[in-house]
Parts: sequence; C-alpha cells; structure tokens
Amino acid sequence: MDIKYFYILLMFMVSFISIYNTEAIGFGLLFAVQTLFTIVLIIDIFQDLSRSSKSLIIEFTNNNVSIPLYLVLLPGIILQFAASLMTMMYSNYLHKKYNRVKLNRDLRWDMDRYKWMFIVVTLALLGLTYSYTSDFNNNESFTRFAGSYKSLLIVFFAISAVFPIINVTNASKLSKIMVTSTE
Repeated sequence: MDIKYFYILLMFMVSFISIYNTEAIGFGLLFAVQTLFTIVLIIDIFQDLSRSSKSLIIEFTNNNVSIPLYLVLLPGIILQFAASLMTMMYSNYLHKKYNRVKLNRDLRWDMDRYKWMFIVVTLALLGLTYSYTSDFNNNESFTRFAGSYKSLLIVFFAISAVFPIINVTNASKLSKIMVTSTE
C-alpha cells in the first residue's frame, strides 16, 4: 500500500473524531479529506494499466464471475464524495443559522446513522484500496488468496457497493433542511 493512503487513513481518523465533537467543523474536515482521497484514488486507478486484471472472482459450480475492483471503487468513492459534500453544506447552513447543528429527533437519528455508515464505508473502501494497490501486484490472482481474506474482500465489496447509495440518500434527505427551512 502506498504511504499516501496510510496518511489519508490518519486524516480520516481525525475527521471521524471531529464529527462527533464539533459537527460543523468535523463535516468540513471530512469533506476535505474525502476530496483528497477521491482525487488520489481516481488518479491512481486511471494511471494503472492493469486495472481490469485486478478483480474479485466469485466461484460458482459451473463458472466464475470476475468483477474488477475499480468498478466498485470508483462509484463508491464518488458517491461518498457527493454525500460528504451535501452533509458539509447542510451542517454549515445549520451552524450559520443556529450557531450549532440543530436537528429534531428523527433527523438526529438519520445523521447519526449517516456518521457510522460513512465510517464503515470509508474503512471498506480503504480496505479495497489496500488490496487494489498491494495484493494484486506481480500478477497475483484472487484465487490464490486465503479463504478468510477472500471473504473479507467480498464483505468490503458488498459494503462499498450498497452503503454509499444509502449514504447519498440519507445525506440528500438531511440536506433538504436547507430548502424547507425559512429565514
């Protein structure tokens, strides 16, 4: 794994702590780190000439299904970027209006769900990024990995495919506060 992703992980850890302490600043920091992660990962994927060979292979009795990792990494990272942008915008709006992020009980529950899902998806995307940048070098095949590591990658794969969609939906619901509230 490139050292840059380790530094990005450290920055994410700081931003994860800050979203639970000072939400408006924390979401701004989270957006900044997510932007950096998005740009670095997209550049790395597009510079990789063997990106289509780095794939998850799901074995069935009759045949195998091969899904390139970049087909999950790119949509996942872009959706996380969109969710962090919407969240940063509505938290800044609420912070300017009320001097804190003021939400009713239902929206607070949605925001708490957004926070933990964002953390889980980010860790899953970083896990897939680690595998993409480190494990598939020297023409390593997915079939040569240990069974538990394959299972972990498939769990990361599923999380990275489903949770970002839920996160964007949740962030969109929360960002409607800016439209529905009046000055």
